[in-house]
Amino acid sequence: MNRIIKYGSVEAIPYYNCSAKTSEEWFATGLQRPLFGWTILIFGILIELFYIPTIYMMFRTKLVHMTCYKFIVCLGVTDMLATLTCSIFSGWLFIQGAVYCNYPTFIYLAGCLGLSGWCMACGSTLLLVINRVFDVLHRPLSEFLFDGKRVFLSIALIFIYGTLIAMFSPSIIFNSVIMAWIADPLTIDPEYKTDEISEYYRNHVQSTNNWIFVSATCSLYAIYCVLVNKMQRGQKSKASRGVFIQSSIICSFNTFAAMSYNAMMFIPPPPWVVVIGELCWSIVHGCPAIVYLTMNRTIRNEFLKFFKLKKANKKVTDVSSTSNMRHTGMAPTSH
Repeated sequence: MNRIIKYGSVEAIPYYNCSAKTSEEWFATGLQRPLFGWTILIFGILIELFYIPTIYMMFRTKLVHMTCYKFIVCLGVTDMLATLTCSIFSGWLFIQGAVYCNYPTFIYLAGCLGLSGWCMACGSTLLLVINRVFDVLHRPLSEFLFDGKRVFLSIALIFIYGTLIAMFSPSIIFNSVIMAWIADPLTIDPEYKTDEISEYYRNHVQSTNNWIFVSATCSLYAIYCVLVNKMQRGQKSKASRGVFIQSSIICSFNTFAAMSYNAMMFIPPPPWVVVIGELCWSIVHGCPAIVYLTMNRTIRNEFLKFFKLKKANKKVTDVSSTSNMRHTGMAPTSH
């Protein structure tokens, strides 16, 4: 974003100019993918529609008074922002068969939003995992770091982090042929592209964020699984198995999405890797809304009652079965 402010417009930024071809010629370089586009577009719209009542139910049931649910609401907001780019905007652009120069300003700004949303979701996830691990491992430390108004400081830092990334790092750019959001807008003929130009496009912040996120998340999930198993006195209980399975699935989506995008900065991966990476990006931001509505009894019951799909009965706050940490299936304890 700082480049737009500096140069006055997206196409005025060095190496982002689209004057080499007409709009029709640029469209001819793209490739329409309607089936893939409609799939992730509809998925994204459904996720946004699921998230709105889900977050509302967290406030309605007072679950948001718990520290972990404040992080979950933060995750919900960042996921909704990222879903706009990774699912809704992407789906529409795939249907159009668009490349950067068809909608340069829109794609550049959408890329800033998507990258910022992804990085904020990564930060929110890590804080939520840390909160859950400390809550099991050393409750007083968890209370010292996150209880009361201190949790809002952590959430504020997440949004500051995302804002800084949107403002001061290069955008990611959509390309229907490559089937992903990449660093290079592909406006310059490869034979004229220099190392300096390639470096101008490269986003080191995204790469660093992904490496830290994957390594820290996988490590912390592993620690949490060990702690849960230990709390179950070594027995292979249903709860500990559930945490392990859900954590493994979520780590797989997170890891594949992050690593496939890191790989694209250095080598062109096979098309199937790119497609799976794009789908994982959408699923990473979308699955929490589905998990909360299907696996959190309190939220599910309130959701059904709100839409008159279930008769109201005595209110029960389900703490033990809630939360699946991004993402994880980790059941938070009441603070």
